Amino acid sequence: LPSLQLKKGDKSKYVMVLHYMEMILDDRYLLRRYINCPDDKLSRGGVEIRKNYRRLVSLRDEFESVRKSRQKPVAEG
Repeated sequence: LPSLQLKKGDKSKYVMVLHYMEMILDDRYLLRRYINCPDDKLSRGGVEIRKNYRRLVSLRDEFESVRKSRQKPVAEG
């Protein structure tokens, strides 16, 4: 795995997980072969890869929202 290009003090687990998720989601081969490919050209395995890719996008969005909510200061009541 390639080394992370993170700033000092920014190596939280959340940032690392998001970094690796983005690396997977931005993979050119994956995008070209399975995601931006017409449905009728995909095998059953390709359809499964596309389904899991969409699931990973959803998990990334959820993970990002959790990370942001933990960074916000708690409102005093």
